[in-house]
Amino acid sequence: MRLLSILTVSVAIVIPFDYLSAQQPPPLEAGARVRVMAPDCGVRTQTARFDAWRGDTLALDTMDCPLGSVTRLEMSRGRRSWGWWKGALIGLFGGGGIGGGIGALSCDPDMELYGLCPAVGAVLGGGIGLVSGIVVGALIKTDRWEEVPLDRLRVSFAPKRDGRFTVGFRIAF
Repeated sequence: MRLLSILTVSVAIVIPFDYLSAQQPPPLEAGARVRVMAPDCGVRTQTARFDAWRGDTLALDTMDCPLGSVTRLEMSRGRRSWGWWKGALIGLFGGGGIGGGIGALSCDPDMELYGLCPAVGAVLGGGIGLVSGIVVGALIKTDRWEEVPLDRLRVSFAPKRDGRFTVGFRIAF
C-alpha cells in the first residue's frame, strides 16, 4: 500500500511539470516569419518578419503593435509539400469523372458496346488525372504554422493619437 502511495504522489508531481514544460512558447528569433492577428491595431491577419520584443510591444518589419492588442501570434515552421497523395486522389477521381463524361457523350447510343465508352473514358481520364495530380500535389508547397502562446495575463501601455496613453489588461482563461 505504501508503494502505491509513493507512486501516486510521484506521478502527481511529475505530470504538472511535464504539462508546464510543454506550454513553453517556441523561441522567436529575429527574421522569423510570423502571422499576426491584432484587430485593435487594424490587422486582421498579416504575415511579416519578426524583429524583436520591445517591452510590451511586438516589433515587426512592417509595424509595431502593443502586445495587449495581439489576439493570435503564429510562427512559420517551414514549408512542406501539399501532398502528392492528395493530388493523386483528386486527379484520379476528377480525371475519371471527366473522362467518363466525355466517353459517354462521344459514343453513339446505337452502338452495341455503348457502356464500354464511358468506362474507357474514365480509365483514360483517371490515369491522366492521377499522373498530373501527383506532379501538381508534389510541387505545391504550403506553410506550417505553430501558435505562439501569449501570456494569460497581459498588461499593455499604448500611446493614443492625442498624446495620452492607454493602459490595457487582458486575462485569458
